[in-house]
Amino acid sequence: MFCSQDPSLLRFLVDIRGADVTDSQLRDDLMTMLIAGHETTAAVLTWCLYCLAQDAPLMQKVCAEIDEVMGPVTDAPSVPDYEQIQNMETVRLCLAEALRLYPEPPILIRRCLEDVPLPSGAGTNEVTLIKGMDVFISVWNLHRHPDCWEEPLKFDPMRFKRPYQNPGVKDWAGYNPDLISGLYPNEVTSDFAFIPFGAGARKCIGDQFAMLEATRCVSFFYFRMGNSIDVVFFCLLQLFGDDAAAVQVRDDEGCERRRDGDGRDDSHRRRFAHEGVPSIGEGYPVHSLTRINIDRLLLFPRFA
Repeated sequence: MFCSQDPSLLRFLVDIRGADVTDSQLRDDLMTMLIAGHETTAAVLTWCLYCLAQDAPLMQKVCAEIDEVMGPVTDAPSVPDYEQIQNMETVRLCLAEALRLYPEPPILIRRCLEDVPLPSGAGTNEVTLIKGMDVFISVWNLHRHPDCWEEPLKFDPMRFKRPYQNPGVKDWAGYNPDLISGLYPNEVTSDFAFIPFGAGARKCIGDQFAMLEATRCVSFFYFRMGNSIDVVFFCLLQLFGDDAAAVQVRDDEGCERRRDGDGRDDSHRRRFAHEGVPSIGEGYPVHSLTRINIDRLLLFPRFA
């Protein structure tokens, strides 16, 4: 039951789960939702728009669904309400598929409170996790594993409407779309093969809120902008370490560039000027890179 003395979003999210938590736990969950939920939502929006930009028919289908649900475009800003978001099934499945291919975060960390024997699955070895052991769960690999997904590397949002079974994975119930009960297919529908928000007692408390927010952003974007935009991706190179760190880049024509300390290299601006591709800072267009030696590569969209 919703607590009228504390009408906050976080309190509501906790109450609908039927959890009884302390103020310190609420504080920790709030920090998690605000900090962890900021960049993760931005990342899934980036990858969702990127994947849609590679599939024109699917993007047109998404835009058609948004137009049908939202109605005609008006001068006044319009955003979908909860009922309209529920009716945008294709949009929500596209976000879910982006979370499958590009999960945020790509790993989950848990600590065993007791010895846990693992099910054999598709293997033959008997494995027991020992009490006190830290376990790193690779969500990225799980979401792309061929034992759990048909054509795992393909962006196919409609896969979530089809049941899938693999008798080769012992005791795995497979994927059952009839079990979808919220805004996205979760660990229950996939028997823990799809865990973008984690699962169990430590599952992200803001999963439904994140899907609401992301669906609203995607629908508002395409509703106002239409499907005639071009999405151009750039990479931002961030160096970590001392100022003497060097970056070596090899482009698709085999040309090497080296940057030492404060050295500047503007050749990429000249190289891509004739293609009409704008430059941002010291970034190189992503499509030009085949090998790069840096500490981190960040992607972000630019819309033309």
